[in-house]
Amino acid sequence: PPRSTLFPYTTLFRSGYNYVHVNDFALERGIWEENMLKIGDARLKALIFSSIDALDLSILKKLADWASKGLKVVFLNTLPSRQPGFLDYAGNDSKIQSQIKDMVNNNYAIFTPKDNAGMIIQDHFKIQSDILFEKVEPTLQYIHKIIPEGDLFFIRHSKPHNYAVKLRFALESEPPVIFDLFQGKTYAMPSAKMEQGTWNVALCFQPYGSVMILFPNIGQDIEYDTIIPHNIQEIISPYRKTPIKEISLDTWDLVVKDRNITGDVHDIHLKMCELKDWREIKAIRYCIGPGQYSTSFELDSAECDKNSRMILDLGLVHDIAEVMVNNYKVQALLVPPYQCDITEFIKPGLNAIQVNTMGCLRNRLVGY
Repeated sequence: PPRSTLFPYTTLFRSGYNYVHVNDFALERGIWEENMLKIGDARLKALIFSSIDALDLSILKKLADWASKGLKVVFLNTLPSRQPGFLDYAGNDSKIQSQIKDMVNNNYAIFTPKDNAGMIIQDHFKIQSDILFEKVEPTLQYIHKIIPEGDLFFIRHSKPHNYAVKLRFALESEPPVIFDLFQGKTYAMPSAKMEQGTWNVALCFQPYGSVMILFPNIGQDIEYDTIIPHNIQEIISPYRKTPIKEISLDTWDLVVKDRNITGDVHDIHLKMCELKDWREIKAIRYCIGPGQYSTSFELDSAECDKNSRMILDLGLVHDIAEVMVNNYKVQALLVPPYQCDITEFIKPGLNAIQVNTMGCLRNRLVGY
């Protein structure tokens, strides 16, 4: 659909539903099996057309057939009344209008002038969402994929603050596990409880944070590296209750490996009092790196208290930053906020920070 028609679908996410976008080509390949529409790997219980005023007649015939078998069809804002092209348009437009009228009159499709897709799917069609929210969740978005091992969920928090939430998943499975895609670890979730046919899961998201959860098939044995604490507050309370004390990193040494047009590589050394966009620095304006930032700071024993948390904030990064503290690899930062918890890597005395970055090829191409 056009970009201007994407916004109504946010009501689906807020109600716990997931969706995919399909086009004419995808619908042509759709098949009806196991009481649902299958398009590639997608398994669909409903189709929503938002502000679509033209449909190909062959696709509409398929749509009417699927709707008669149980597919839920919703037209938002507009009812299709014509075909996209001009070939035989007079006769086909009339057939399209007649077919749409029959679908609506026979309750095979619903038309609504409002952008309330989530409400229709939930209240009228009674389709249960993959994730059951206790309330509308405007900050959470997710992808649900069925894999051989079970049901895989990628859930993302889209706001710049910590967020604790309890979710329910209507699945029959083994206890869920969390995959840490950055660290390559798997965590068991002893706090997840099966109650009345649903898994109750407590999650805590850092700003713009995300999590990948697998609900293994019954009988599927998943090995895990460690266990997440039972009490979700154990995870988030340090960020909420500990007063913030800023430690400024005033000077950085930057070494950029620059490859010229002949393929020769040489190092460019810079000492910086503030971090800047490379495009504002004449010596490295057209470099793509890699670049290595290094700095150091001192801490006394009181500042290394276990009840405090030390968060490294890099501001805005383009495009990837790999953080190391005292020669230990901490984390690769790919998306905002470019922050990471370095508490377990610091020590009293002198601490060294190294940040490795890699730009994109565009810088070099612009330079040429």
